[in-house]
Amino acid sequence: MGMGHFNRRDLLVAAILAGTAGLLAPGSRTARAAGGGDDLTDLARLPMDKPDAPVIAIAGPSGPVRTVSREDLAGLEQTVLTTHMPWSPEVHHLEGPSLARFVSSFTQKDAADEISIEAIDGFIVTAPIAELVADGAVLVIRQDGDFLPVSAKGPAFVMFPFEERPEIADRSRFGRCIWQITRITIS
Repeated sequence: MGMGHFNRRDLLVAAILAGTAGLLAPGSRTARAAGGGDDLTDLARLPMDKPDAPVIAIAGPSGPVRTVSREDLAGLEQTVLTTHMPWSPEVHHLEGPSLARFVSSFTQKDAADEISIEAIDGFIVTAPIAELVADGAVLVIRQDGDFLPVSAKGPAFVMFPFEERPEIADRSRFGRCIWQITRITIS
């Protein structure tokens, strides 16, 4: 397989596993966006695996962009899921704010209809907030009691209660399980 067949996520994971990347690469798309003139903190200088590092940029329908840490998200009411994940047959104990709780903490009720979630590699999931809330989406920041490192899909990922609600265990919801989240836009 030639070098052209690797995507940015493959290269980032390889760098992390090799022990050479605790930070976003300064030339990455997210790092450029972070320093590109909006109100984002320069994510390229932050250690992604520190729970108190502000690593997820939140843009709401009004007001400035703010960047939060996993500890900030842990300060919100937590939802606990015990479920399998589409990429792993094992059952895990997952924790994080429900998407409903998360959105309500960053915007006024009914002020937003859609959410766009971006990963380190630039992959984006955009969906109606009402659908994700109805499906029980959770912004997971801990797995089996530990904050998620980038190498284990951190700093955060979206998950659904697949064990409790098998009727939602389908390709559509699996496709919305975005990981390595660095930016969330609520509009």
